[in-house]
Amino acid sequence: MAHGLGWSLRQVQLALQQAGTTPRELIREERLRLVRDRLRDPRPRHVSISALGHAAGIPSPSAFSAAYRRRFGESPRDTRQRAQEKDTRR
Repeated sequence: MAHGLGWSLRQVQLALQQAGTTPRELIREERLRLVRDRLRDPRPRHVSISALGHAAGIPSPSAFSAAYRRRFGESPRDTRQRAQEKDTRR
């Protein structure tokens, strides 16, 4: 991450500390956002929610669902269902 930004490791550590986060939390956040994008996309509907959670690095379906709900305020299933409803209205 530091190399990609052209920063030193210490600069990245300080920036994350000032933002009140950690590299692990940043990675989890990005993975959850990627899953949300996949759930909203009508094309990969054949991929199960459990498989998406596993790909995000959270192999337990219940832990994935809980992390997703904490972050986005709804279940992964609700996100997918709302996207499907929106897609059928078009």
